Amino acid sequence: MRGKLRQALTEPPAPAPAVAVISGMAGVGKSALALHVAHELRERFTDGQLYVNLHGATPGMAPLTAAQALAALLRDMGTEPRNIPEHPDAAAALLRSLLAPASVLLVLDDAASAAQVRPLLPAGPGCAVIVTSRSPLTALDGARRFPLGPLTGEDSAALLRAVSGRAGLDAGHALVELTGRLPLALRVVAARLAARRALTPDTLAGQLAATGGRLHHLEYDDLSVRRSLAVAHDALAAAEREADRDAALTLRHIGALDLPAYGAPLIARLTGTDERRAEAALDRLVDVALLEETAYGRYAPHDLVRDFARELADGGARSAPGPPPPRHPRAAAGPSARSAARPPPQVPDRTPPRRPCPRSGRPALVRRRCRAGADGGRGAGARPGRPAPADLRAGGRARRGPGRRTALRVGRTRPGLGRGGAGEHRRPGGAERGHDRRAPGRPAVGARTADPSVRAAQRAGRRAGGAGAGRARDGAAAR
Repeated sequence: MRGKLRQALTEPPAPAPAVAVISGMAGVGKSALALHVAHELRERFTDGQLYVNLHGATPGMAPLTAAQALAALLRDMGTEPRNIPEHPDAAAALLRSLLAPASVLLVLDDAASAAQVRPLLPAGPGCAVIVTSRSPLTALDGARRFPLGPLTGEDSAALLRAVSGRAGLDAGHALVELTGRLPLALRVVAARLAARRALTPDTLAGQLAATGGRLHHLEYDDLSVRRSLAVAHDALAAAEREADRDAALTLRHIGALDLPAYGAPLIARLTGTDERRAEAALDRLVDVALLEETAYGRYAPHDLVRDFARELADGGARSAPGPPPPRHPRAAAGPSARSAARPPPQVPDRTPPRRPCPRSGRPALVRRRCRAGADGGRGAGARPGRPAPADLRAGGRARRGPGRRTALRVGRTRPGLGRGGAGEHRRPGGAERGHDRRAPGRPAVGARTADPSVRAAQRAGRRAGGAGAGRARDGAAAR
């Protein structure tokens, strides 16, 4: 691979600069290969080399915009910051003008898309560009592509021996296959072996094989296989394009299946979409190196990508909404069982008892407050043998006798106040019973007094008035 890449960058000069795109899944070693070849070609490009990290798939960082990348390259070329144009098109034109007569090798690492790379390309035939990306960037015209896959068994064992310092590791060791021959996973395992001399390769291989998720053991310091894979999934899930969101959903559904390969019809049934959308989602996963198209219409993930998809599926199942847990042991039995087990609440009857009225003999509500002077000096609720309210002292209470249940309370009166005399009742707050609050000193309509003779005169007047009104109506009808 290195030889083909060097040859593509050092061919006889063409009218346009040579562009090589190294693509592959996360942790496959794209950046390492690009930097290694760039160091080997330092004598070929005499005017220097420029490197910029575009952060297309860096955990925790947003991709650089074209304006930010152009500003970084122009500063490396020696342009004063105040002389850098703000508009991206003007900055790209200035970069092409500066690189036209030069022989410079550009390394654009971790590109997100062809649109991010296109403004950064030089125009001089003596320049060359190495681009690394998880996507093959097929929309980039004139570029030669070098897809990068996992290492061979021998190369994997050599990397383990070089980083860990353990001489007994060969291509047949279990660690080689448990890491999927992925350079990032191999580096994590080798770093753990180098940090803990008491940890043997066989013990570490047993840990990776025994646990359900290998990704927990493939993290060390700032190296993490899970984080590298999660960047692509999170970017797809948060994208605005329908195909990207479908691709993220497809990856989660793939984790719930244990099949060697997948096709569009099966994915369409799993995601509830049609085959056209399912095929577009699978192609998008191939573009970001989360799936590999082994044959036409058949897709398969890498072993570590499959483990990552299982974690996504398990996390989605745990976070799916369900019925809330019961707050009481009897709550799980359902509403009917709870209502049958618990008797209905007993509502107390607060209706006052009915007793015959002492005047008419018909049932009437017992009144706890009597009217002073009614029924010949007794209240409506007074019984024979009890003292009438008019006989009570002003502001006093009826004395309880033997066997008597209650005592009637009379409103407080004061001699000389109001127009009702000593038998007059007063309402709470100072209002006198039988008087209108809005017209102090005037008797209200239907007012009751304590004097029986006055009450009899009032009744006679009302009867006389009713009779006169009746005769007046009869006379009007006769006319």
